[in-house]
Amino acid sequence: MNTKNLQKHYDKLTARERYAAMVAANQRGDNQELAALAQSAPRIVFSVTDAYGLSRAFEFLAAHNHIMRLGYAALLFSLPLNDGRQADVTEAFLAQVTRRILAERAAWQAICAEYGIDAELFLPHSGIIARAEALVDEFLGEDADGEDAEDTIGEYRSAIEKISSPFMKG
Repeated sequence: MNTKNLQKHYDKLTARERYAAMVAANQRGDNQELAALAQSAPRIVFSVTDAYGLSRAFEFLAAHNHIMRLGYAALLFSLPLNDGRQADVTEAFLAQVTRRILAERAAWQAICAEYGIDAELFLPHSGIIARAEALVDEFLGEDADGEDAEDTIGEYRSAIEKISSPFMKG
């Protein structure tokens, strides 16, 4: 089949048809057809507020942070009761999980503070996260400082920049 003749009809495709064809072209690695399909698509123009990019970034980060904290809480609560046979492994794993719980909490609080956002009101309440963090705070006492948060804060800053920059002026 002559793809040039087929390309003449790309402008008549519906959005669903075009998307399916674009996915198929992408899966085949056919960048020429992918570009031709994209070029034939009608354009829709819209406007957003100047805070739209930041809103998208924080929605993503809130979901990411919540998922990470849930995952670490699940790990914490899934630790087997130690019968002494795996004491070193369990203690090392417990220490790593508790550091990550604290780092995720501290990073979220720090990045929200940088933007003047109440970190606790932004995330949905989760009983399992609250119980895990309370357990970690009780377990570590005054050592519960989230010292490993700097790398995570840097990753959050990068994500905010990457997600929001296409929507920022200048």
